Amino acid sequence: MLVRNMLASKYKIKKTVFPLLLKKGKVFHSARVFLRVYKKELPCKEPSQFAFVVPKKVVKKATGRNVLKRRGYLFLSKTRQKTKECYLCAFFLKKNTTLRGELQKEMGELLRRAGVLQQDHTKHV
Repeated sequence: MLVRNMLASKYKIKKTVFPLLLKKGKVFHSARVFLRVYKKELPCKEPSQFAFVVPKKVVKKATGRNVLKRRGYLFLSKTRQKTKECYLCAFFLKKNTTLRGELQKEMGELLRRAGVLQQDHTKHV
């Protein structure tokens, strides 16, 4: 079964902008992943863009690395509407990142800590 809920290319970081993110981005860590975030200069009305990096040290085969990237982009396609504009965000996966639920929880928490997610003003009871 083919899933079509992937992130559109306009929400992915281009190779030309990636060095800026690496040089000036702020880093947020968790157990399985770390996030590098850079806020673009104002005025900016562009949507936030994202990238996933899975090193060969984490998963040797390209197919395994692509599976992890697809899982990450699938999570972002669901949460993209909650993100603020003008951010560049790159997730770098660490070793032992195969647990899908835990990885998504950590990614959501990192986005919250970085201030990329919009504030939810509704109170959950």
